[in-house]
Amino acid sequence: MNVQSSRALIALGVTSLLALLLAGPASTSADAAAAQGTIHGTAVDTHGKRLDRIRVRIFLVQKDGGWAYLRTASANADGDYRTADLAAGSYVLQFVDVRPSYDKTKHLTKDVKVSLAPGATVKQNVHLKVGASLWGRTFRNGRTAPLTTIKAVRDGDTTGTVYTSRADRGGGYLLGGLPLGTYTVFSYDHAGAYTAAPRRVTLKRLAVSTKLTVRMSTRAGRYTGLVLAGGISLKDSPYVTAVNRTTGQFWVVKASKGSLTSLRGLSPGRYTLKVPGADRYLGRTFSLPSVRSGRVTDAGSLDLRYQGGILAGTLVDATTGKRLGGVEVTINDKYGHPYETVRTSSQGYFEVGGSVPDGDNPVTLTIRPRNPIDEVRYQEATKGPYTVTQGTTADLGTIKVVRVPTPTPTPTPTPTASPTATPTTKAP
Repeated sequence: MNVQSSRALIALGVTSLLALLLAGPASTSADAAAAQGTIHGTAVDTHGKRLDRIRVRIFLVQKDGGWAYLRTASANADGDYRTADLAAGSYVLQFVDVRPSYDKTKHLTKDVKVSLAPGATVKQNVHLKVGASLWGRTFRNGRTAPLTTIKAVRDGDTTGTVYTSRADRGGGYLLGGLPLGTYTVFSYDHAGAYTAAPRRVTLKRLAVSTKLTVRMSTRAGRYTGLVLAGGISLKDSPYVTAVNRTTGQFWVVKASKGSLTSLRGLSPGRYTLKVPGADRYLGRTFSLPSVRSGRVTDAGSLDLRYQGGILAGTLVDATTGKRLGGVEVTINDKYGHPYETVRTSSQGYFEVGGSVPDGDNPVTLTIRPRNPIDEVRYQEATKGPYTVTQGTTADLGTIKVVRVPTPTPTPTPTPTASPTATPTTKAP
């Protein structure tokens, strides 16, 4: 065999090897892309009218039957929604009407289960019904009480849902979008000075308003005190819930830097205080001393003692591997409720969590880049599900953030010059 033939065979072998190496990843990438599915559809009312202002929360059904929150989509003005890049599995789509609570045409929330095969596209339309509603006027010692807060809790509800509305300046209120059932209704005036005894009401028909007049005549009490984290004053300002042990009446207020001075408008009685996780410490429930009518009660110092699990990792550009600083990372519990948001360091590193109890597993991370970063735009993404364990830090390693695809510019056609006619010279 001559030298030229040997070189030709070697070149052919190298070319074939390169072709095989290049073909492998391309095929895998194509298979992975094909495995991603899509769910889409339209939200309509019972008459077939398309509904806007509908939010769609997407949950992945776990092996144990629990739900892991993934993301939220929104229906457009025509009621159409779409969520893509979903792995095969079972999902729950939760359709929520985001109209205000004082709208009597507010629709009921509805959960729909969808099964998705690898690479499939599933159309899932949904019909939403208008809920029942409460309406009436609010009074304080016989006079109109503007801006009174109205809260309703349905018997047997296990999701912690509280339906809330506020009276207008004329004392009128409306609370819509309510499922059928029996409710306990609480109220307190705008100043937090008066409250009313809890009222019971049963709603039996959808799309029907039931009148309930609220009369407040009891002088309210209030608390002072301070919530701590590991014996140190809070940096966070969590929303705390005080629950009357006898009536179940409750108040949700913002505890600014842990201060309980905003806990006012309380009906007399003994209370428990539910404090959510804060400053990377797990939440706790405390027993408080009794509130007396028209008095101030000192709750003392209430300490959150235990830290929950923390997730740590580093965000990098999926294309170049460059570390991404200043990116928002939010940890969400299994219901999709956000617990904490942090920003990555200049080296892309983050630690988030500490306040999510183990019982709220699995958790997810929502990544929101502050676009552009060094003239590059990145996609928002949800990562997980993950598991947090009390008192430990789980290192997730490197997490890749995908760039927003750059549209390919349309080539500008090159103009073709028109042929120039050859001049003719007439003979003299």
